[in-house]
Amino acid sequence: MGLPFLRKAPEGGAGISFHDNEIRYVELSGQGGSYRLEASSFITSPTPVLEQGMLRDVKILEPLVGRLGEELEGNFPMGITLGLPPRNVMLRVVTIPEMDIEDARGALQWDFEKYFPFPANEAVYDIVDISADAGEAPGEMKLLVAAARSRLVEQFISLFSTLDAEISSVEPSLIGAFRSILGPVPGFSGGYLMLLLEDSSTQLILGSGSSALLFRTLLVGLGEETTREDSLDSIVREVRSTLGFVKGQFRDVMVNSLVLAGSHGEDAALQNRLREELGELSLLSFPLWNTWGMEAPPVRPQGWEYALGLALRDVIA
Repeated sequence: MGLPFLRKAPEGGAGISFHDNEIRYVELSGQGGSYRLEASSFITSPTPVLEQGMLRDVKILEPLVGRLGEELEGNFPMGITLGLPPRNVMLRVVTIPEMDIEDARGALQWDFEKYFPFPANEAVYDIVDISADAGEAPGEMKLLVAAARSRLVEQFISLFSTLDAEISSVEPSLIGAFRSILGPVPGFSGGYLMLLLEDSSTQLILGSGSSALLFRTLLVGLGEETTREDSLDSIVREVRSTLGFVKGQFRDVMVNSLVLAGSHGEDAALQNRLREELGELSLLSFPLWNTWGMEAPPVRPQGWEYALGLALRDVIA
């Protein structure tokens, strides 16, 4: 699945993602299912970068991007996919009359403000047809629409202009994470929920087949030991709530698996709670780097789903 806001023809694969208190960079080579990790880097910030999945001010990133350029000695590939933080881009499922996908892209602008809180002429947006996996009615089609304010996207792109780093694509970071967790050969049967667990937020993605149907940001993470039990309670409650919503909105999708990923995806306490309270779901821990046949970065091997998926965007396209 790809939902780029901007795309040029790249000569390589690299991705940059933004996290609670850092930015991450991944650069890949290879093709045809055989990939190699050429470079990886994380730049840590003394102050929060994201607040529960949202970047408040692009200027916060300026010193971090400068340090990334220094660490990589300015050696950026021609194609970099930049990931917008989860809550700086909106992802909606829209049902419209069946038509050609390009006609649908044009038609959406007339009803844009029905789905998004800003007009189409102030937005960049893209669509993908998910009807086959979401359950389609005769004469209708379902689209996953990603939209962000154009001014924000322009600010992100200009941020890297001083580094002589060319941004080939701008994409929701959650699309990148979904791509990397789905793997080179999608192997999930039926519907599945992905949980990406970070310090201050948890991202929940509903998938079916090779399509993502629903994205939710839970404003609770696992970074604080003092609130760990309350956080676990909230996550379990929100997963149950989402399962109920899916039964009403996606009646053809039977969720049977829960996939754990992110910086805290291997948290034993969370895994035990989920097994106890959501025993009807198969609980899957995701070996990110093994799945893609690559060696993990030597330091902090967890939490790379976003950056890796963004780097894979043009390598596997």
